[in-house]
Amino acid sequence: MLVPNIDLRRDLVRTIRRLKPDVIITTDPTTFFVGSEYINHPDHRAAGHATLEAIFPAALNHRVFPELLIEGLEPHKVKEVYVSTFNASDTYIDISDYIDLKIAALRAHKSQMGDWDPETEIRKWNSEDGKKADPPCEYAEDFKYMKFD
Repeated sequence: MLVPNIDLRRDLVRTIRRLKPDVIITTDPTTFFVGSEYINHPDHRAAGHATLEAIFPAALNHRVFPELLIEGLEPHKVKEVYVSTFNASDTYIDISDYIDLKIAALRAHKSQMGDWDPETEIRKWNSEDGKKADPPCEYAEDFKYMKFD
Protein backbone atom coordinates (compact mmCIF):
# COMPACT_ATOMS: atom_id res chain seq x y z
CA MET A 1 0.00 0.00 0.00
CA LEU A 2 2.63 2.48 -1.17
CA VAL A 3 1.80 6.19 -1.10
CA PRO A 4 3.99 8.78 -2.89
CA ASN A 5 4.12 11.18 0.04
CA ILE A 6 6.85 13.42 1.43
CA ASP A 7 8.06 10.72 3.86
CA LEU A 8 8.65 8.23 1.05
CA ARG A 9 10.35 10.91 -1.05
CA ARG A 10 12.68 11.76 1.88
CA ASP A 11 13.52 8.07 2.34
CA LEU A 12 14.34 7.75 -1.35
CA VAL A 13 16.44 10.94 -1.34
CA ARG A 14 18.29 9.60 1.70
CA THR A 15 19.02 6.37 -0.18
CA ILE A 16 20.08 8.19 -3.35
CA ARG A 17 22.42 10.48 -1.41
CA ARG A 18 23.86 7.56 0.54
CA LEU A 19 24.40 5.19 -2.42
CA LYS A 20 25.12 7.87 -5.06
CA PRO A 21 23.86 5.86 -8.06
CA ASP A 22 24.67 7.04 -11.56
CA VAL A 23 21.66 5.16 -12.99
CA ILE A 24 18.18 4.52 -11.60
CA ILE A 25 15.49 2.27 -13.09
CA THR A 26 11.90 2.95 -12.06
CA THR A 27 8.34 2.56 -13.26
CA ASP A 28 6.14 4.99 -15.19
CA PRO A 29 3.73 6.73 -12.82
CA THR A 30 1.59 7.89 -15.74
CA THR A 31 0.76 4.42 -17.04
CA PHE A 32 -2.72 3.68 -15.76
CA PHE A 33 -4.07 1.39 -18.46
CA VAL A 34 -2.21 -1.24 -20.48
CA GLY A 35 -4.27 -2.27 -23.45
CA SER A 36 -7.85 -3.14 -22.66
CA GLU A 37 -7.15 -5.94 -20.20
CA TYR A 38 -4.87 -4.53 -17.49
CA ILE A 39 -4.87 -1.66 -14.99
CA ASN A 40 -1.38 -0.84 -13.74
CA HIS A 41 -0.91 -1.61 -10.05
CA PRO A 42 -1.20 1.47 -7.80
CA ASP A 43 2.00 0.53 -5.93
CA HIS A 44 3.92 0.55 -9.22
CA ARG A 45 2.58 3.99 -10.10
CA ALA A 46 3.33 5.29 -6.58
CA ALA A 47 6.90 3.93 -6.69
CA GLY A 48 7.58 5.63 -10.01
CA HIS A 49 6.02 8.89 -8.86
CA ALA A 50 8.03 9.06 -5.63
CA THR A 51 11.27 7.94 -7.28
CA LEU A 52 11.14 10.50 -10.08
CA GLU A 53 10.40 13.30 -7.61
CA ALA A 54 13.28 12.12 -5.42
CA ILE A 55 15.67 12.12 -8.39
CA PHE A 56 14.65 15.61 -9.48
CA PRO A 57 14.79 18.01 -7.88
CA ALA A 58 15.13 16.68 -4.34
CA ALA A 59 18.28 14.53 -4.38
CA LEU A 60 20.43 17.21 -5.99
CA ASN A 61 19.12 20.27 -4.16
CA HIS A 62 20.70 21.05 -0.78
CA ARG A 63 17.65 23.11 0.24
CA VAL A 64 15.40 20.05 0.02
CA PHE A 65 15.49 17.95 3.20
CA PRO A 66 18.24 19.95 4.96
CA GLU A 67 18.05 17.43 7.80
CA LEU A 68 19.84 14.99 5.48
CA LEU A 69 22.82 17.35 5.39
CA ILE A 70 23.04 16.98 9.17
CA GLU A 71 23.23 13.21 8.58
CA GLY A 72 26.23 13.87 6.30
CA LEU A 73 24.27 13.15 3.11
CA GLU A 74 25.31 15.65 0.49
CA PRO A 75 23.24 16.30 -2.65
CA HIS A 76 23.75 13.87 -5.50
CA LYS A 77 22.86 14.14 -9.18
CA VAL A 78 21.68 10.95 -10.87
CA LYS A 79 23.07 10.87 -14.40
CA GLU A 80 20.65 8.50 -16.14
CA VAL A 81 17.09 7.28 -15.59
CA TYR A 82 15.36 4.35 -17.28
CA VAL A 83 11.58 4.39 -16.87
CA SER A 84 9.80 1.12 -17.51
CA THR A 85 6.76 2.14 -19.54
CA PHE A 86 4.16 0.73 -21.87
CA ASN A 87 3.43 3.99 -23.67
CA ALA A 88 6.54 6.10 -24.23
CA SER A 89 9.43 3.72 -24.90
CA ASP A 90 12.39 5.09 -26.82
CA THR A 91 15.14 2.69 -25.70
CA TYR A 92 15.40 -1.08 -26.01
CA ILE A 93 17.97 -3.12 -24.07
CA ASP A 94 18.91 -6.60 -25.29
CA ILE A 95 18.10 -9.12 -22.54
CA SER A 96 18.42 -12.26 -24.68
CA ASP A 97 21.16 -13.66 -22.43
CA TYR A 98 19.04 -13.03 -19.31
CA ILE A 99 15.48 -13.97 -20.30
CA ASP A 100 15.63 -17.29 -18.41
CA LEU A 101 16.86 -15.50 -15.28
CA LYS A 102 14.04 -12.95 -15.58
CA ILE A 103 11.44 -15.72 -15.84
CA ALA A 104 12.95 -17.60 -12.88
CA ALA A 105 12.89 -14.42 -10.78
CA LEU A 106 9.25 -13.81 -11.61
CA ARG A 107 8.36 -17.41 -10.78
CA ALA A 108 10.06 -16.98 -7.39
CA HIS A 109 7.86 -13.94 -6.66
CA LYS A 110 5.11 -16.21 -5.31
CA SER A 111 3.24 -13.52 -3.39
CA GLN A 112 2.41 -11.82 -6.69
CA MET A 113 2.50 -14.66 -9.21
CA GLY A 114 0.60 -17.32 -7.30
CA ASP A 115 0.20 -20.34 -9.58
CA TRP A 116 0.51 -18.30 -12.77
CA ASP A 117 3.54 -19.19 -14.89
CA PRO A 118 4.63 -16.00 -16.69
CA GLU A 119 6.95 -17.66 -19.22
CA THR A 120 4.71 -17.62 -22.30
CA GLU A 121 3.66 -13.99 -21.88
CA ILE A 122 7.13 -12.75 -20.90
CA ARG A 123 8.73 -14.39 -23.92
CA LYS A 124 6.02 -12.95 -26.18
CA TRP A 125 6.24 -9.41 -24.78
CA ASN A 126 10.05 -9.28 -24.69
CA SER A 127 10.23 -10.83 -28.16
CA GLU A 128 8.01 -8.03 -29.50
CA ASP A 129 10.34 -5.48 -27.89
CA GLY A 130 13.35 -7.30 -29.35
CA LYS A 131 11.99 -6.65 -32.84
CA LYS A 132 11.87 -2.91 -32.06
CA ALA A 133 15.48 -2.80 -30.82
CA ASP A 134 18.24 -1.38 -33.00
CA PRO A 135 19.73 -3.72 -33.93
CA PRO A 136 16.88 -6.20 -33.49
CA CYS A 137 17.48 -8.98 -30.98
CA GLU A 138 15.65 -12.02 -29.64
CA TYR A 139 14.42 -10.38 -26.40
CA ALA A 140 14.54 -6.79 -25.15
CA GLU A 141 13.25 -4.60 -22.31
CA ASP A 142 11.79 -1.24 -23.28
CA PHE A 143 12.28 2.05 -21.44
CA LYS A 144 11.87 5.79 -21.62
CA TYR A 145 15.49 6.96 -21.26
CA MET A 146 16.69 10.25 -19.81
CA LYS A 147 20.26 11.51 -19.49
CA PHE A 148 21.04 14.51 -17.33
CA ASP A 149 24.10 16.60 -18.15
